[in-house]
Amino acid sequence: MSQTLLVELEDAESLAEGEMRTYKAGPFEVLVCRVGGEFHAVENKCSHQARPLHQGRLRGHLIVCPVHGAAFDVRDGAHKSPPAMCGIERFTVVRSSEGWCVEVPEEAKKAPVDPFGRPPMMQVR
Repeated sequence: MSQTLLVELEDAESLAEGEMRTYKAGPFEVLVCRVGGEFHAVENKCSHQARPLHQGRLRGHLIVCPVHGAAFDVRDGAHKSPPAMCGIERFTVVRSSEGWCVEVPEEAKKAPVDPFGRPPMMQVR
């Protein structure tokens, strides 16, 4: 069973509606967004080509990758438009006595290794 870490999100309360900020949390770079008065946290990496999502645009609940326009819902990490074919990791944000925290696994999931060296978007499953 995987262990989890609870990592404080310094200054998260200062995030305005529609803003986002990155945090280092265990093995992850986490993108925290404030939408509809709530905090949402996803991995700051597009599932299409592993590009940083924080350089993209937040449109409502959708974060749009700046490279090819793949979109993901920050509420659940689901992919909403190509070229991404799968979602991104979503994390739980909780209020603690220290402030806002994000809960992340101690270890990142290992990506499958392709014997032909193809990037994840080109792998045949």
